[in-house]
Amino acid sequence: HFFALCLGTRTAEGLLCTAFHFFPSFGWFSTALFCGRPLCLPPLSSHMSGVGSPSGAAVAAEGEPLLRRVDLSAEVVGLVLGVPRKANPLSRPMLQGLLAHLQALARTQEVRVVLMASEGKNFCGGHELREILEGSPEEHRSLFELCSAVMMQIHAMPCPVIAVVQGNAAAAGCQLAAACDLVVCSAQAQFSVPGINLGLFCHTPGVELGRAIGTKQAFEMLVTGDRIDAPTALARGLVNVVVPDAGEDPTTPVCSSARFKAALGLADKIRAKEPHAIRSGKKTFYEQLSQRTVSEAYAVAVPTISCDCSSEAARRGIEAFLKRPSATSPPPGNP
Repeated sequence: HFFALCLGTRTAEGLLCTAFHFFPSFGWFSTALFCGRPLCLPPLSSHMSGVGSPSGAAVAAEGEPLLRRVDLSAEVVGLVLGVPRKANPLSRPMLQGLLAHLQALARTQEVRVVLMASEGKNFCGGHELREILEGSPEEHRSLFELCSAVMMQIHAMPCPVIAVVQGNAAAAGCQLAAACDLVVCSAQAQFSVPGINLGLFCHTPGVELGRAIGTKQAFEMLVTGDRIDAPTALARGLVNVVVPDAGEDPTTPVCSSARFKAALGLADKIRAKEPHAIRSGKKTFYEQLSQRTVSEAYAVAVPTISCDCSSEAARRGIEAFLKRPSATSPPPGNP
């Protein structure tokens, strides 16, 4: 009755149906389903204070950390969303914490890869609906501007960001995954932008989704609210790797999961490459994609590759290759 009074009957029905659709036991609002088991790689003590602080963990009202930074090595850092009982929503404090951590990591030359992961059965269920329900138009605008700033910061990161997805990645959760440079997901993962089921088109998630997959496929998801499974997401180019997880306990700590180990394997491949080439490559790749024409894209790419050819790292690599006995053969791996 409360939802019907605030939102109207049809919108209220859509909200409740979507909650049951994602969580048959209505776990979205139940603390019983999500026990919030601790992460097996605990954050350092210096990362445990302050909302949105790059050296701290945002803390929920219930006292649980919203977001944790996990230093997996000197070069690989994990950012772990930590409110599994609510499907890790992108609340305002969560977004503030993500933005602060990403900005801090962007200033750190040593960090080569960032893993975006979450605890619990689901990657991210989207925005905190109560914030939207109770917010003013001005608060809505600032919330979505903050969320957009997080997504744009992911693109602006000098290092690749890998999303590690399990369960549902819905609405802004799907947006977060699509914004990352690479996506590794479990075989049980599902992706959706179901705002239309509540009478609210997912305008901002559509920005990332429409750039990650085909336009018509993205629009179909946006106007139907339908979920796609992991194999479909792989076929459409939304994810890079689907990791079999049959028999894996849903409560397995994220760092012990098969999907996380696969993401670390991908991170290790990236770490083995020349750091400047990765930084330069990511920047140019997205910049040239944003150009209107192919000729404008080449106008971005040609000066960059010309400059990079003169770098010490490139010269060392080319000289080493030319000294090989079979220098006329292509280098190992894909060019």
